Amino acid sequence: MHRTTVRWTENEYLSLDLPEHWHVQGHYAPRVAPPIANLSSRLAQRLEEPLGRPGLSALLARAQSVALVIDDLTRATPVTTLLEPVVTALEKAGIADDQVTGVVATGMHPPLSAQELTGKIGLGLAQRFRWVQNHCRDLDKYAYLGTSGDGSGGDLDVHVLKELAQADLIILFSSVSPHLQAGFGGGSKLVFPGCAHVKTIGPLHRVGLQGDVSKLVGQRLADNHMRQAVERAAALLGDKVFSVSVLLDSAASVSCLELGEPSQVQQRLSSACERIFGLEITEQSDVAIVSAFPRDYDILQAFKSIANVRMAAKEGAIVVGMMNLSVVGHLRVKVPFTIPTGSLQFILKLMNGPVATRLLSRFDRGLSPEARFFARLGLDTIRRNRVLLYCPQLVDSGVKFPYIEVFAELPPLWQRVEKLLGRPDQVRANVFAEGGSTYLRSTS
Repeated sequence: MHRTTVRWTENEYLSLDLPEHWHVQGHYAPRVAPPIANLSSRLAQRLEEPLGRPGLSALLARAQSVALVIDDLTRATPVTTLLEPVVTALEKAGIADDQVTGVVATGMHPPLSAQELTGKIGLGLAQRFRWVQNHCRDLDKYAYLGTSGDGSGGDLDVHVLKELAQADLIILFSSVSPHLQAGFGGGSKLVFPGCAHVKTIGPLHRVGLQGDVSKLVGQRLADNHMRQAVERAAALLGDKVFSVSVLLDSAASVSCLELGEPSQVQQRLSSACERIFGLEITEQSDVAIVSAFPRDYDILQAFKSIANVRMAAKEGAIVVGMMNLSVVGHLRVKVPFTIPTGSLQFILKLMNGPVATRLLSRFDRGLSPEARFFARLGLDTIRRNRVLLYCPQLVDSGVKFPYIEVFAELPPLWQRVEKLLGRPDQVRANVFAEGGSTYLRSTS
């Protein structure tokens, strides 16, 4: 029996006792720098020494209204820690609490409850300022900024929350991490799609599904159409946006910090993110074992970890996801066909272009946008590899997903992998201990 480990929580590793004839040919984890000491004082100092912007005190001196934009529960950004020095700067500048609006950039995700918001930012900040969230279908809550390029030759109608359009200063608080569609998340993506209407979000996501999905994660701005569309939309807000962005380590501590003009901040942190979280494998394997930590909030976020590293497995091989989900049951997917998985894979391989999009375009109108994205991503993944999940929470909830087998115990999972592979004499595995934060660098 061979033993290896993957990250399960911030403080716990999951031991995997693999069959005796399995060989771990690669065990991969991010190369994270030590956390920043005295983060609050370091941040307070940097607020007056930003990239490409005047110091925050100078910006606040000419502002009558300020919007503070934070991410939602799908990200582990330590927003309370990041907010504290900024709130102190607001007080010194004489900005009254009623001149400040807090915005939770939920995009198309479910809104935070009052209890969840308090858990995210603390009771004091939750009660101190007025907070709004992105209810993305009520057009009356949005301002139309005009059109911008969508990154693929088309135009994007840009609708953003009025609280941002009308603010004199917008301060973004985000963490930069590999993103399946936009190359890297964080920065202006907090606004588009985070604070945008569905008329803007939908086209942005469609741009992000173009091309080979496996090559989009970790892609630089010059090559990534979705990120280009995000930055062009953000440009319509002018120079009133100030970014406070970080990179996080495995314990959600800040290891890199940048502040100032959003595109410059994003460029620096994306480069650092590539060095830390971008991986290169020595050889493709029969099985890829992927922990979804730390992006294991829900099934949609967790499944992206599989897409990020699936090319570590040979075509036709097995990808095993290890998922410790915080939220279960809000996403359900049904497909309008029941055919064996092998037959489905054969059909998908025969199709050209964006495989999942072609297959689902006439059937997915009844799915929510998140379910539609998950279904397309899942089918595109299954086209190349069978997917099995270890996720006790999903088994306990009774939630099932088409063409994805889910297990609550590890021995039956390994037995199923063996059967699907034809019970070979030797199995080679690549293991990704923190697949939710890492990705494979494109070799092309």
